[in-house]
Parts: sequence; C-alpha cells; structure tokens
Amino acid sequence: MTVVYPMFAVPLVLLVLALFLVVNTAVVVRRERLSLSTLAPAAIGVLIVMTLVSLVIQLVALVCSAGLVGRLVFLLPPVAASPGVVLIFELVAYTVYAFVYSRIRTEDVADVVVVLGSGLNPVMIVSGGKGSDERRSEAEAMAEYV
Repeated sequence: MTVVYPMFAVPLVLLVLALFLVVNTAVVVRRERLSLSTLAPAAIGVLIVMTLVSLVIQLVALVCSAGLVGRLVFLLPPVAASPGVVLIFELVAYTVYAFVYSRIRTEDVADVVVVLGSGLNPVMIVSGGKGSDERRSEAEAMAEYV
C-alpha cells in the first residue's frame, strides 16, 4: 500500500496540474489577449497529458511482454527522461504562480495618474463640462492645474 498509493497519486496530481494549466489559459487569454505566450500553459498541460498517456502505453507493454525487451521498453524511457524531474518542478512552480495570478483582482479605477517626461512637451487632453452652479468648466480647471 505504501508503494502503490503514491504511484497512483503522482499521475493523478499531474493530470490535475495539466487540467489547471488548460483552465488557467482561459483566464490569462481573457486578461491579456490571445498570443503565443498566453497559450503556453495549455501547451504545457497537453504535453503533461501526452506524457501520462505514453507511460500508460509503456505499462501495457510491460504487462504484455514478460521478456527482457518488454522490461527495457518500460524502464528505458524513465531513465532517459530523468531530466524531466526538473521540468516537473518548474511546472509546479509555474502552476502555483498561475493560481495566485488568477486570484488577483484588478480594478480599472485609478487614484493617481503619473506622466513621465524627458524634456518633451506632452500633449494632454482634458475634458469636463460646466455645471450651472460653476464658474468655469472642469476642463479649464484641469488644464490650469496641469
């Protein structure tokens, strides 16, 4: 039991991770528009699923072939893919970042406007009307303030 349960937990966690990456792609695309970089989480999720499918195929090959060839088919890819452990760590870190990013609430309200200049004369357009109880328009007041 102590060996079997973790063996099932790892693929399950990876499958959930892949699903989360695909769902997170929708959040990122909605916030930042469709681009190659916003599709990266979905691509990584699909690659994780493809890796899991490959491992299932290898397991079936091991079960179907009791000979040395069947064992090599099952054991060789994990040994060759050991650098993938580093990749999985990076994916988990990226997923944690994506989860935190999806929880950040953004508001379109700004309390301050910062205008940076470098010796240039920026053109600023101010607007605002004049109410019946006001001496000058909001646009005039903002232009004077600026």
